Amino acid sequence: MRAAPIALAVTLALLVPVAHAQIISPGEGGPPAPRQPSPPSLVPGPVERESPTLPVPSPQGGARAADAAPGLWVSHDRMPTARSETAVVAVGTTVYAIAGLDASGGPISSLEAYDTLTGTWAELAPMPERLHHVAAATDGEAIYVMGGFSVFGSPSSSLHVYDPASDTWSEGPRMPTARGGLAAAFDGERVYALGGAAHGRALGTAEAYDPAAREWEKLPRMPTARDHLAAAALDGRVHAMGGRNILLSANTGAHEAYDPATREWAGLEALPTPRGGLAAVTMGGSIFVLGGEHSYGTFAENEHYVPGAGWLEAEPMPTARHGLGAAAAGERIYAVAGGIVPGGGVSSLVESYRDPVHVPEFGAAAVAAMAAATAAAAGLGALTRRAAA
Repeated sequence: MRAAPIALAVTLALLVPVAHAQIISPGEGGPPAPRQPSPPSLVPGPVERESPTLPVPSPQGGARAADAAPGLWVSHDRMPTARSETAVVAVGTTVYAIAGLDASGGPISSLEAYDTLTGTWAELAPMPERLHHVAAATDGEAIYVMGGFSVFGSPSSSLHVYDPASDTWSEGPRMPTARGGLAAAFDGERVYALGGAAHGRALGTAEAYDPAAREWEKLPRMPTARDHLAAAALDGRVHAMGGRNILLSANTGAHEAYDPATREWAGLEALPTPRGGLAAVTMGGSIFVLGGEHSYGTFAENEHYVPGAGWLEAEPMPTARHGLGAAAAGERIYAVAGGIVPGGGVSSLVESYRDPVHVPEFGAAAVAAMAAATAAAAGLGALTRRAAA
């Protein structure tokens, strides 16, 4: 009675590229049960507290240290200014880290750039305003930095536009809705500003900025109001993922996508690990979602969404953290800065991930193989249950 399940399991193992992590099954991939929960944090600003008891302590003090396969995750030279609650984008082969909170817990205007070809950091013209919990997106030429919280904790409606070619800043028209802890994405035509918080309340606000017309448009609200969420554009839609409703303990796995053609939101398969304070980036037909926090710890999770295949689990980050930023340059995803403990902390970490599915030697065939493996796994489960019966 056992021979058929064992043979099928061997066949399944051969379908999935060894270098890639496994499909997430329902009920798997989430964090372990809470241990000694810490008090929740309110927006804005960090809450300094003793380090909580975390699931599996790492040398850096995060929630989990990944046993990553060689070459998937690598560490790079640390950035000059440690920070969290920052915004990170890439233009060409350069990764930019913008604003955030420094080690004192105060907002900064610092702009630092990492050249992924030379492996060096440069300090550039600071943003005209000190802010934290900003969001940023790029159209490949300019960088658009919006919202955030000021030195006094007030939500901002500012739009700061950075030109990498001249290392200069200019002011754009203000957002209709002031907020911090929002997320931003560029879909090829417009910059989207989604969610966030203002005056202690999570928002479902969605607004889009047209760089050519220099105009903002208010869009239909997101079905799930939230702050500390992540956003990314893929296949003509703008995806909003994760986040929370103000409290560290009120995380959501909501995954909703806005279609500009129909002006409608649609609910999609939920993020397997609900979390706020996460980062997202699009690469090779997938959206990768990294890090995050809960009241009892920070997350190292690296989950990515493939249309038609659902959520897949990839190698976790070497260092768990929240309030980080992520950007794709070349064949790597760069995870920059972030807090090691929930509700506060900063770091100068730079770690990058090379996903085996989205490099030439694997390509789309690997995604198809994993989708087939998912179907085979479902069949194996049914077969095993019948055998047990």
